[in-house]
Amino acid sequence: MPPQRHWQALAPFAPRGEETAGTTSLGMLVADLKRWPMKQRRRALREKIKSWPTLKLKAIQHKPESTAPAGQSKGKKSTLPRSKSLETILAYHGVKINHRDLRRLQRPQFLNCELIQFGLRYYLKELGLCMPELAGQFHVFTTYFYSKLITKDNQINYSAVERWTAKVNIFQKKYIIIPINQSLHWFLAIICNPGSMVCFPPPTPSTSGQVVDGGKSNEKTEPLHTYILTLDSMNRGHPSVVTNLTQYLRKEAAAKGLRWRGSACPRAKKAMVPSQGNSYDCGVYLLHFAKVFMSDPGKYYGLIMSRKELNEKEQVEEWKSQGVSNIRERLKRMINSLSARWMAEEGKQKEDC
Repeated sequence: MPPQRHWQALAPFAPRGEETAGTTSLGMLVADLKRWPMKQRRRALREKIKSWPTLKLKAIQHKPESTAPAGQSKGKKSTLPRSKSLETILAYHGVKINHRDLRRLQRPQFLNCELIQFGLRYYLKELGLCMPELAGQFHVFTTYFYSKLITKDNQINYSAVERWTAKVNIFQKKYIIIPINQSLHWFLAIICNPGSMVCFPPPTPSTSGQVVDGGKSNEKTEPLHTYILTLDSMNRGHPSVVTNLTQYLRKEAAAKGLRWRGSACPRAKKAMVPSQGNSYDCGVYLLHFAKVFMSDPGKYYGLIMSRKELNEKEQVEEWKSQGVSNIRERLKRMINSLSARWMAEEGKQKEDC
């Protein structure tokens, strides 16, 4: 069998002098997608590079990427065999992390689904320890939700995700966090106050004390309508995502036996957020936006809905993005710390058996 071939960007345009980093990160990401069908892989790459004015493409033979640990210097060949690099080093609330995932915390690599999912679950878990009532207002979908929901022709396939909310009624949540990857780019969608779109049945004695819609809170700004916010570090709008999520909410309401409020329709809002300074940190910014929004949703909902236009410096200050460059290192420390405990517990269980 001839070796697999893939398209690799050799000279992509990347802002602020990140040409070499951008080339490397795209090549590494393509290598991760080597199992995709060739037609689907090429389509995804074409969509990714549309925003880059200068790009040269060349078909090259695929070379296995290095499996060096996260702390190993760039360019140094890994001594880990392939089986070792794929070995689970941490299982955290349904997310499994291996050595290969950990390597993605090195620049200029993209964060993958496992790292995004780990970060979101870790942030929600930490919020639950400090402010359990606030954490209870959120539902966080996995990184695979939107890709399962949408078909190749950009239509929704509700049956593919219908069982994902079997144990939760998302219309009783105030905020729904949805990480999305489109054309090899990460961004965040947040559905605010989905309960305003449906009519709830009269409360029963067992649920009479439960606030499902329109309840008061201590937040600075309470969403009165359903909004679908998109937070993109490349400042792009995503109207098709808003349309697809609106259709999903209608299907979900029907499946839960809830009546849709006439011709009600969620409103869309593109958030003005800080921009990434390179071609590979979109996943890092997604995690940062999610963490900051969850820490004070009332404040940041009000900031997004405000008509005041913030300049670049004000955006950085409001969204506290000065520390974004340290997120990779913090994630690595968190994973290593949790991994040590998890592996110790695993070893103890094996000894007991």
